Amino acid sequence: MSALRRQRLREIADAARVGILDADALRSMPAEDALRQLRQLPGTGPFSPR
Repeated sequence: MSALRRQRLREIADAARVGILDADALRSMPAEDALRQLRQLPGTGPFSPR
């Protein structure tokens, strides 16, 4: 695994830890809104969250 990928995974884990990445909140919103929010995370693009 590349150093960049490890860094991105850490950033996503941190987002989950502090509540930015909240599975319950994402499930409760319309799919397009959830995808838009997920795309704000570092290292995610249009295909990553699907």
